[in-house]
Amino acid sequence: MPGRASREKHSIDFYPACSFVLYKICQEALTNAVRHGEARNVTIILKEAGRLIRLIIIDDGHGCREIKKGAGLSGMEQRVKTLNGEILFY
Repeated sequence: MPGRASREKHSIDFYPACSFVLYKICQEALTNAVRHGEARNVTIILKEAGRLIRLIIIDDGHGCREIKKGAGLSGMEQRVKTLNGEILFY
């Protein structure tokens, strides 16, 4: 699958738990994009704003009218909560 990833020029130094959570979220999002959305292209953007990290994942899949949180999305939420973070699905 063609993809694109970018990050800001700042040096982002993540502690291991944060790196692992970001990795697992990307892994699950890519799986969902292909399996459920039939995406052909995915863009991953990683931004830093002070102590905040923003991970944006965009795909060209067909999407859905209603988001049903199965094990994958619920797992993403739980991982982010361990870091006192927030995750949004569109």
